[in-house]
Amino acid sequence: MMVFATCLIFFVALSYFWLQVLTALDSEPFLQNIKLPSSQSELATQSDLFSRGGKNPLRGCVSAIDGIALRIRRPQVSEAPNPSSYWTRKGFFAVNVQAAVGADYKVQFLSTVTAGSCHDSTAFMSSGLAALLAAADGLPRGYWAAGDDAYIAGLRLLTPWPGHNLPWEKDSFNYYHSSSRTFVEQVFGQIVGRWGVLWRPIRFSVSCAALIVRVCARLHNFLVERSSPRVDESLWVDCVGGGSSALIMQDQCDLDDRLRQRRRDREPCPLRVALTRRLKQLQCRRPA
Repeated sequence: MMVFATCLIFFVALSYFWLQVLTALDSEPFLQNIKLPSSQSELATQSDLFSRGGKNPLRGCVSAIDGIALRIRRPQVSEAPNPSSYWTRKGFFAVNVQAAVGADYKVQFLSTVTAGSCHDSTAFMSSGLAALLAAADGLPRGYWAAGDDAYIAGLRLLTPWPGHNLPWEKDSFNYYHSSSRTFVEQVFGQIVGRWGVLWRPIRFSVSCAALIVRVCARLHNFLVERSSPRVDESLWVDCVGGGSSALIMQDQCDLDDRLRQRRRDREPCPLRVALTRRLKQLQCRRPA
């Protein structure tokens, strides 16, 4: 009886002080582990990992970028000037979570500043990561991040070639580029699969929802650092916690048809051209 009473008091206290606990975890020094690779050794390590032991001839990728829709309750006017902007085409309220991850399955960057109806490319521009990649002192020459076709191609953000019936070298680029992008989807699945609080809409304010997902990402990185080099991929397979809608990619949810229908073939991306030419020279074709 004494043990039961002690446990009951503990859980009551935890439920009362949960916000303070999360805030403390978010600022804990040993959990300040969400950071982009910066040193030459870190960049080289990520590039090697993304190459999958040389199986992927697209060298230089050090990060994969994508977004998920973090389901929340309807925001109050006191939390957001326009609560309806959080309503998605999937039929629920959400926060657009933008993340960059490494091939070591760790989160490198996280942003939760945009509403669920926002297009991935708009959220990316608002996150600060776009400015960082575009800066002269950003990623060194030859290194780049991979994003899907929801993003706007740039100097250091490479997206797939648009269109159908592409020349074989462009089709090959898209195949190997997709191989790099799968890391971010796997990490999203692992985080959602590991933390049950993300299996259903978060019933707290927008700022609290952002805090929760940020702490989940920090704890995920902490566990990855102390686990085997390869994270348990069963978390990706069984990430839905018994339901089929726990993990929803953001490009399924945005409402900006203007950006969906833009002329992607007019987006300049010199490095994509150079890497595609390199694939052609090496005769690296999509596997049969």
